Amino acid sequence: MARVLDVSKLQTEVAAKDFPTEFKSAIAARTVAEGMTYQMVQISFGDPEQKKINDTTDGTFSETWFYLKDGHRWVLTFANGKVNKVQVY
Repeated sequence: MARVLDVSKLQTEVAAKDFPTEFKSAIAARTVAEGMTYQMVQISFGDPEQKKINDTTDGTFSETWFYLKDGHRWVLTFANGKVNKVQVY
């Protein structure tokens, strides 16, 4: 059986080089900030525990991701692919 090379980490590092400085800093600190994309949040926090697609009537796509990190519940709301609200409980 042939070996399989996992290049996902390398692809992530290459993509992260093009991110704006404030988002690179947030990723390095393992946190999130408003304006981050799905990819940026996944690099910083990983996959969410739960996702919810929100009903909207104005034609925007809204989604909420839920994380449990360091004893706190993080609720991230996305609008059209970018974080527009961060709540920490």
